[in-house]
Amino acid sequence: MARILSESGSALRNDTVGILPRYKSNPLEQKYSTVVMLIDNRSRNDYRDKMEAVMNSIIWMVGAVVIVLFVLSFFGLR
Repeated sequence: MARILSESGSALRNDTVGILPRYKSNPLEQKYSTVVMLIDNRSRNDYRDKMEAVMNSIIWMVGAVVIVLFVLSFFGLR
């Protein structure tokens, strides 16, 4: 048995109780906080995937224009 301690290590009260973990002891709190984190990460990943798709499209279009201009200048049509 141990005394309840605050984060700074000082005793909050004098009665003895079991050692309390620093993480959430209620399984429902752990479950819901995990679900919220997963939803948050998924929304970030969706946004990142959309931005990557846009950037890839822009890079592809610029590359295609450069190749077309190179071919046209090679044949003297530019």
